[in-house]
Amino acid sequence: MKSNLQKLASSMLAAFMVLTSISPMAMADSLDSVTQAPVPAPANLETTIPTTTITTATDAELVAADKEALVDSMIQGLNLDLNNVTTSLTNPLPSIGPNGSTITWASSDYTVVSNDGQTVIRPAYLAGDVTVPMFATIKKGPVTDIKVFTLKVLQSPSSVASVSSAGLYIVSADGNTVETISNVPFATSKANFLLNIAKDEPTQTLVDTGLQDPVVTGNTLIVTAQDGTTSITYTVKTLDAPKKATPAKAQKPLPKKIAEPFTDSEKHWANEYIENMRLKGIIMGLGNSNFGPDLQITRGELVKIAMTYYKKPLPKRLQKKSFSDVAITDQYAFYIEAAKNAHFIKGFKDGTFKPNEMISRGDALKILLLASDTRITKAPDAEFTDEDYNDRYDKYINFAKEKDVVIGYEDGTFRPNQMITRAEFLKIISLIRKLK
Repeated sequence: MKSNLQKLASSMLAAFMVLTSISPMAMADSLDSVTQAPVPAPANLETTIPTTTITTATDAELVAADKEALVDSMIQGLNLDLNNVTTSLTNPLPSIGPNGSTITWASSDYTVVSNDGQTVIRPAYLAGDVTVPMFATIKKGPVTDIKVFTLKVLQSPSSVASVSSAGLYIVSADGNTVETISNVPFATSKANFLLNIAKDEPTQTLVDTGLQDPVVTGNTLIVTAQDGTTSITYTVKTLDAPKKATPAKAQKPLPKKIAEPFTDSEKHWANEYIENMRLKGIIMGLGNSNFGPDLQITRGELVKIAMTYYKKPLPKRLQKKSFSDVAITDQYAFYIEAAKNAHFIKGFKDGTFKPNEMISRGDALKILLLASDTRITKAPDAEFTDEDYNDRYDKYINFAKEKDVVIGYEDGTFRPNQMITRAEFLKIISLIRKLK
């Protein structure tokens, strides 16, 4: 028999069954459990799911990143850098940034660099380099920014390939690819030949492999302009070889022959001295009625004229030669030997005299004063602004300046190492003669 307590529990269970719709069997099991021991309510467990917060960069940040990523090397193309622009930029210029921004380009001067950077027109030679800012507009969404690249477009290279002479040669300039350099003295050394060639542009290159030493007719000199493509080939034409003088057997001078008046010195400042020498039969000119007053004079020719003008005796015959480069059959041999024996000349340390090379103003003045037998007295310093000449010229220049034989140039210099011209030589030799 159930106790009263069990009856009460059954009544309560029935009522609970109605309220909770729990099956009688389950409830019975629960009741048994209740009667045996209280059962704690099950714990309410909650499962927490980790969440990841994704932050999206703004358009302004993406534009800034693409602007920073856009560097010089991405647009310079085949140019060394943007400070040496000579040809088109990268083809094509970047149009999309790594973060999806669009990039458009604009040139500040499209007459020099086009907006797409594919046309570059360099300034003319000597017009100077041109600076052209190039603008890159970077855009994403509503955000826009601009990056400026500064381009330095270099001027075009020179296309001048012509040369001129320093006063000795005749250089044709007809605009052809093949020209001539004529009036080159016979047996002119290669070094002396190039010494009298002046570049018309300092950036030119000269190819002298076609020149012999000494130069002869038919030799070539190739001149190439700075652009590397424009070139002119100059063909050399030398003067005829002088006739070899027959060794003199007597001291008697040859009969004088008077040259025809020179047409190229009639209005020259030295015409008085030139005419005086011509009428004395001392000078014969270059032929074709020309004297060439502004051309330079060779060492051998100067010695010959000086010895003739000052009436110096010549040896009756030559059995030896004092200089290795002066043969006893050369046209100047007797005059050079006489000058050497009289101690007017010494030659060079290598035993040569170099009769076919040009002579400096200092050497010419010294030889002419010595050959004239002028008594050279001590004179005050000439006070030329270029008084850097050594002792071998000092007393001769000072004496000549005091006697008004030389006056120097308008800038106050004497230029002893500059090659003397034929006109300058005749003036000096004439004025020295008047001292006596």
